[in-house]
Amino acid sequence: MGQKGKYRKEELINAIVDMRLTKSMSMKNVLEFLMNDLGYGQAMAYNYIRMAQDIISENYKETNRVATQESAGQIEEMMQYSMNNKNFKLWFELRKELNKVNGVYAAQKMDITTGGDKLPGATIIYIEKPE
Repeated sequence: MGQKGKYRKEELINAIVDMRLTKSMSMKNVLEFLMNDLGYGQAMAYNYIRMAQDIISENYKETNRVATQESAGQIEEMMQYSMNNKNFKLWFELRKELNKVNGVYAAQKMDITTGGDKLPGATIIYIEKPE
């Protein structure tokens, strides 16, 4: 059935990290791999996933920081191109995108209405950048 015990704890945790970061596998697929392919029980499978989650979180933070810098650089290159070609509308749109990437924009307010009339107990929803 399973291959429980084939991998050391550290190897298994590193394999889970690799599945999530490199192969973009969902948690459900990782859980199924641990339970069906390796034969671990649900509680033990969740325990291994929890142990790998700290490493995954740290890697995401570093990956996101690098990806943000690369995205900002690409947008800035496109902005320069649009400015050189006097395409100011495109430059403005790119500037808005750059502000989003850098987190330099105000939270949006959305007022829920019906046909111009406010709903009883209307709610204002603030959309904020997660930290």
